[in-house]
Amino acid sequence: LEPELEPPQEAQLQSTAGQSWQSCGCEVEQHARTFIATLDINDAYFDQRFDRCYCDRCYPASWPDTIANEGPTHYVIPRGWFRFGLVTPPKAKALDIFNTWNVAFHGVKSPLVLRSILDCGQLMKAGDTLLDGTELRSTKCAGRQDRVFYTSPTIKYAGLRFYAEPQQSFDGKQASIALQCRQKPGSFETQGQTMR
Repeated sequence: LEPELEPPQEAQLQSTAGQSWQSCGCEVEQHARTFIATLDINDAYFDQRFDRCYCDRCYPASWPDTIANEGPTHYVIPRGWFRFGLVTPPKAKALDIFNTWNVAFHGVKSPLVLRSILDCGQLMKAGDTLLDGTELRSTKCAGRQDRVFYTSPTIKYAGLRFYAEPQQSFDGKQASIALQCRQKPGSFETQGQTMR
């Protein structure tokens, strides 16, 4: 019998400088990599050192659902998801966001919206212009076009099909897109969930 692994803190999940995360080769990772290859996203946006798989094999059910040492609020583990690390701008380090800002998740409607977010460097709001010149419209707010974006402290909410619309992958499976974000305390309003 192998000894049970101790759950890592997020700081331990992050690789040391210059080292990449070690692939586990699980089905979740393979599917995620197959899907991301179809999205036509430039490699310059990715930082593979911070790729992580949160499937049951890579992050066992016996490990905690939250990590408490990552910012002012608990970090909710995105169980069942694969995370692709993204390059952060220098101001992220200057502002110490990984220690002082809250973790949140934002469901992304489509690959076009994702590419537009990566290109402009921030989340998109209703009325913003996407890369193809179209206007981002809120389609699930009873016709309202609020100039805000919504996040959740858990991917279980942000990753709902309502927000992170499933996309067809060429391997015949579906995948959804959600972003793990950092939000400055005091820069957002908290409200209850709206999906009952």
